[in-house]
Amino acid sequence: MAALFGCAVVTGVGAVINTAQIQPGSTVAIVGLGGVGLSGLMGAVLAGAGRIVAIDLSDDKLGLARQLGATDTVNAKDADHVKQVRDLTNGGVDYAFDLAGTIKAMETAYLVTRWGGTTVTAGLSPIAADFSFRSRACWSARRRPSRAATWEAACRCATSRASSRSTSRASCRSTA
Repeated sequence: MAALFGCAVVTGVGAVINTAQIQPGSTVAIVGLGGVGLSGLMGAVLAGAGRIVAIDLSDDKLGLARQLGATDTVNAKDADHVKQVRDLTNGGVDYAFDLAGTIKAMETAYLVTRWGGTTVTAGLSPIAADFSFRSRACWSARRRPSRAATWEAACRCATSRASSRSTSRASCRSTA
């Protein structure tokens, strides 16, 4: 129980309220509905998000997400799950959160974010995994991002760990 409150709640709610600072009425997608993801969902409810789309592989977790305040649920097993979210939200969400820690979840979060929106990750992918804004999956669903847009998106992605977030922000400032 201590781990749930000491880590999951602080990370999930913190990603939504402190890192992204979502505004009331915003559209939000939460990708991954474990302890951190469900906490992020509750943070979005607390912050007054107008529409919250929960995305996961488990129908049981999607049902729980509805009970906790998700306005829409999409099963990531569906081949067209990104299209479903983009259709539900008229082109994508204002804020998307990868709270699962997999490359597939990060790709989904990025692809459901509207052009000019914010993608935040608090999930830590395996150390050997690579994510690229220029991957085939990202290119197929979006127009080619400009160098500035790619850099902006890369700088807006943050982990919940203070040391990682500080390092990321410092490198963005020094090279931008």
